[in-house]
Amino acid sequence: MDRRATAISKLTTSSPAPLHRGSEDTPDGGDEWPRWIGPLLLLTGMTLATTAVAISIWVGGRLMMQPQLPNWLSRWVSTDSTAEPEAPQPWTTIQARVTAVGQRLGTPVPLTSTASEPEGAYVLWPILTREPACGQDCWAISELRVYRRQPDTTPPLWQLITRQSVPGVTDAAIVAPLLGTPLETTAAPHRRPLTSITALPSTPGAPGDWLLLYSDWQQGLRYGQLVHFDPQHQHLNQLLPWSSPSGKLPRWQDLDGSPPPELVVDATVGLEPSFTAYQIRLAPGSRYLQLQTISLLPAALEVVSLQSAYQQALQLARAGVWSEAHDRLQALKQRAGSDWTIAAAGQLSLIALHADYSQVQADRTWATPSQQVLAALLDGRWQAALSHLEQAPEASDALWQLLADDRGRLWNRVIATLRITPDHESVQIWGGLILAAQESPAAAHQWLAQQAQSLARQRFSATLATLEAARRPTTSPSPSEAAAAATPRRNHSTPAPAIVHLLGQATPLSLTPADWQLVQSPPALSSDRRWYAVHISHWQTQQGWQQAQPAADWSTLASRQGWIGARPLTMVLWQQQGPQATPVQVYGWRLRQHTLSLLVPGPVPTDPDAPFPPLVTSLADLTWPSQEMATPLPQFLSLYPHWRDRIASLFHLQSLASLPPSLATASLYQLPLGQDSRPATLLRLAPSPQTPASHPPTLIVAADGTVLYDDRQQAQAFVALARSGETPSVLALVHRQGKYVVVPVP
Repeated sequence: MDRRATAISKLTTSSPAPLHRGSEDTPDGGDEWPRWIGPLLLLTGMTLATTAVAISIWVGGRLMMQPQLPNWLSRWVSTDSTAEPEAPQPWTTIQARVTAVGQRLGTPVPLTSTASEPEGAYVLWPILTREPACGQDCWAISELRVYRRQPDTTPPLWQLITRQSVPGVTDAAIVAPLLGTPLETTAAPHRRPLTSITALPSTPGAPGDWLLLYSDWQQGLRYGQLVHFDPQHQHLNQLLPWSSPSGKLPRWQDLDGSPPPELVVDATVGLEPSFTAYQIRLAPGSRYLQLQTISLLPAALEVVSLQSAYQQALQLARAGVWSEAHDRLQALKQRAGSDWTIAAAGQLSLIALHADYSQVQADRTWATPSQQVLAALLDGRWQAALSHLEQAPEASDALWQLLADDRGRLWNRVIATLRITPDHESVQIWGGLILAAQESPAAAHQWLAQQAQSLARQRFSATLATLEAARRPTTSPSPSEAAAAATPRRNHSTPAPAIVHLLGQATPLSLTPADWQLVQSPPALSSDRRWYAVHISHWQTQQGWQQAQPAADWSTLASRQGWIGARPLTMVLWQQQGPQATPVQVYGWRLRQHTLSLLVPGPVPTDPDAPFPPLVTSLADLTWPSQEMATPLPQFLSLYPHWRDRIASLFHLQSLASLPPSLATASLYQLPLGQDSRPATLLRLAPSPQTPASHPPTLIVAADGTVLYDDRQQAQAFVALARSGETPSVLALVHRQGKYVVVPVP
């Protein structure tokens, strides 16, 4: 008998010591258990086991539909990028393996070593992959690897410590500063590659290495990603996408006087300053660092009597009245003395960055009076702006259009200032002028009657009369002009409606400058770019979306050139990799047969079978379904059985015991709907013989089963979900009869 059999024999023949229940002879029971303990333990074990199984099934189903971990689970599940252990290798072997798969090694970046290791023990090597999207011979960073040199090895051997893929930066994050939207991603974002890497200077209080991955884009815009390496935990972490229209890299700057310094990102566009500052913090429930934005919301002050004035100063700052907000906070700091908090100090320094920029712009001498007035208004110099206007009545048309097209940046400044100083006469007059330009002089007078004293109302009336007189024609019309006046035209004394968003379709062309009203000189284009004519089909005004019907007098309104040239637009091309968005700049415009066209440069299309023509729009938040998001309908129904009745009802089926062919190959996509990101289900059916394969019938169904969009009986193709940014409404962007159209989604 072997050892295992002997051991089993001993276990089966040994008698356990008897367990005695309590008796009258042992009142306290000694070590004996009550008889109810066993059933209780059995019941508890079964309950815990059942709960664990239920949670496992729920989490598994959740991860199949949404691979991202929930916030409550990600705190406890490690997402480290630590690489699988590999044997230390010489540098030549590492290089040969990378080259064998068509990649390259970038320039190595020395990293900080721990106290117990020699200097230069860690090195970060970027892995480069050819990226056609950024040029014919462009190599982008596709992966980061950290190696540790093994001591006392000849030749030197390197151990792979951690690695992390680099997906790039989303189009939404890149163009966010240009469009005035927050940095956020969509459900199926297209990403731009990163081609360069540099290290931020080491700074006390910010342990580890801080690296900037970045690329340059059009018109000097630079975008990138912040990466942190923690040598203590041997961890790489991609922390922050950023974008700077002025092409400036993020920098360390001490704003609150307490180490470590803050990371400042300059996203300034034109005359409007925009700086974001991030503080280094330890992530809650984690051992890794994160970045926290310095907020301009009020915090508690040590001196309670200053709280109200402090809140008013921050209210001005949030509205963009930077200089006045800075002056008020500076005075509060002097009054608070040593009780001035670190949080308030950071806010004051951040506001100072904005105030310094806006003051420099207001102090400049600009080429046109309208630019001079705008710079003064953005710095809160209300009386100076009125003086510039009164001294240059020839700028009335340009200024009137500037006020009519204002999307809130001036009006927000007016309202914020009047909340704190309601008797500010110059601000009241500018508020009236904005209302007169955007609505009507009658609306302006009605608003001023509730806001201003009689002296301010009189000055407003005089200023408005001067503007309208300067904008009226002063000479008699020629016979040809009189004949043209017989057709309906926009009255020059009535402000044009403020156009919030544009929507159009681009057509490639060979540039003939004489055919265009140029707003700037067109440059020579590289081989991977070409010129397009963008035919504007729809636009959004305060009355909503409508078909674009520009008045015939557009061609005589020189003030429109400033509006056109400043309009931020995005071109979407359907390339072989999928939809790709690119910011485009307007170089000219023309009006032919009541159709407004814009001249823009854009990428050369690479897919001759693209499902849609090039799209150009000022809408930034677009979400289009991608194959990576798709879930086959049979799999979806197995995970969510309660949807079977909804699907059967939608298609008038008695049951779904067996799916019809049109549904067996259908796919579902979970998309965020509305500003609260409530989910909606997009259902794409198999195309019919009469429908192109790229234009499948599409339905959008709310969580309660309500059908929000259905194009099965319509000659149109769903393209994307869109949001205008100013309202919580959601739009379906569709292609219908050769044009792009927006359809409201309830």
